[in-house]
Amino acid sequence: MVKKKANNRKKNWSYWLVGTIFLLLSSGLIGWSRHVAGSGEWYATTVYPFFRRFVMLFTGWLPFSIAELCLYLILILLVVSLVRAVYGRWKQHQSGLFLRWASRWFLTGSILLLLYTLGCGLNYQRSSFVKLARMPQKNYTVTELAATCHWLTDQVNQATDKVSRAADGQMVLTDDYRTKASEVMAAAGEEYPSLAGDYPPVKSLLWPGLLSYQQLTGIYSPFTVEANVNQAMTAFNLPFTACHELAHFQGFMSEDEANFIAYLACRESKDAEFVYSGTLNAWQYAMNRLRQQDAAAYQLERGRLADSVEVDLQADTLFWQQYDGRVAQWQDQVNDNYLKAHGQTAGVATYGGLTDFVVNEYLQKIAKVVTID
Repeated sequence: MVKKKANNRKKNWSYWLVGTIFLLLSSGLIGWSRHVAGSGEWYATTVYPFFRRFVMLFTGWLPFSIAELCLYLILILLVVSLVRAVYGRWKQHQSGLFLRWASRWFLTGSILLLLYTLGCGLNYQRSSFVKLARMPQKNYTVTELAATCHWLTDQVNQATDKVSRAADGQMVLTDDYRTKASEVMAAAGEEYPSLAGDYPPVKSLLWPGLLSYQQLTGIYSPFTVEANVNQAMTAFNLPFTACHELAHFQGFMSEDEANFIAYLACRESKDAEFVYSGTLNAWQYAMNRLRQQDAAAYQLERGRLADSVEVDLQADTLFWQQYDGRVAQWQDQVNDNYLKAHGQTAGVATYGGLTDFVVNEYLQKIAKVVTID
């Protein structure tokens, strides 16, 4: 009995020791990426692709989200093991059970932190996509923003006529967007070298309510290297969101840049559904900015929008309203703090940074004369 207790203590200390090593390794890597210039980009383009490929050997071939299943399993194991440890400590006077529980979960947490660091944490320090794509950014005027919105409205109105719609008028997808998104992103890599490479299909969730109640359209899991999409939401969001999550898969973690990458990939796709999805999402972000800065110009552009597009926008609003509540507010605050902790000082407003990229891209590559007809 004494020998068994001694072995348990030794095993517990080994868990603490290994867990501490992993914790220090993660901290050291994050510190290295933040303080050594160029280290983030070096990691993203050399080591990360091998890490990603290795993890995908276990997760990439499965049609469902391993990350989702692991989340449910970990929560169940955490609760069951904690109850067992507490029961053993207070009812059976087995103090070693609680220490064993704490040491094992400390090791588990340290392993997850290391996977997170390798799967995305270091990529937050890589070079920006717009820099790699040689798209210089500058301040712009409200008039230039309005001109961009005017052009986007035209693009959305043209794209809406090329997609299929259900009896209620909502857009419907006629192809599997999950596999199509990987093809669209790979095609974008032919024009933008930093996006070059193969992409896996995105994955749906067994219970999309997991994301709906958090007001999330999708999520990238760095632990399993999986791009997950909330397939329950309105159809026009799905292609854009799939490309957004695959941008994270490629190592671009900033939300505004992932949005911009998704927009470019969708817009330049030969698939009408992706073109509509990417353009309409960019239109929404740009129009939200215009509404804040020039309400009259916003109303003018909103009045030019095709009726068929209005159907999609209203359906989208109704979908998210049914999930609005305390969970969504809590998740929004958590996400805001998370983004700020990783250098995205605008927090959840970072997503709207897509507008800055779209306006600059319009002014540099598309507009000849910045006026509104």
